[in-house]
This record gives sequence, C-alpha cells and structure tokens, in this order.
Amino acid sequence: GGGEGGGGAWAALKAERGAGLEQLLAELRAAPRRLVVANFHQGVLGHRPFGGHFSPLAAYHARSDRYLVLNVWPHTPPAWYSAASLWASLLGTDAESGLPRGWAVVEPPVPRPRCE
Repeated sequence: GGGEGGGGAWAALKAERGAGLEQLLAELRAAPRRLVVANFHQGVLGHRPFGGHFSPLAAYHARSDRYLVLNVWPHTPPAWYSAASLWASLLGTDAESGLPRGWAVVEPPVPRPRCE
C-alpha cells in the first residue's frame, strides 16, 4: 500500500474469520506506530438505532479486560467496552457490502532512502 513514491500510509484489513481477540490486542500493543480502527456495529454495544461504524481503538486495560473506543460519532462519546462486547460488535456482517466487520491497521509509510 501507500501512495506514489511511498508518501502515503497503508491499511491492512483484519477481518479474517480466524482472527481473534489476541490478534487485535497484539495490533493495539504495536501502537503508537500504528493505528487500529474498529469496524463495529454500534447497536451491539447498546447504541441503538445506530448501525455500522468506524472508530479508533486507543487502549486495553488488562485487569478489567476492556478496550477504549474513541468513538467519533457526535452522539456516542469515547467509552470502555468489555472485550466480549467489543468482539461481538466486530463479528457481524455489514448489511450493505455483505463483508465481515473487523478492524484495520493503519501504518505510516516506510521512509525510503533518497538517491542523490
């Protein structure tokens, strides 16, 4: 990925059926070098009547087994969700595309050496 000449960031979709919470946590722990964006269903997290949504994940708290979602929708503030609830919201299928939800990892471009 990335733009022409390596100037753009790239994203990798992590919606594979075999992906699990362990993989999501590993991606989040690689921050701040990368950004993890969740594609989740807000209704599953109690925000009805809202449906599919994208927001960045900011942190994981091991003792409470909760993830911090920095919700960007104006009517739903950032919140901590249990791992089980967040996972359930990531497992659904998008009604419009028919594709599974999941998460994307966005990384900055790798600097390329300059030829002088």
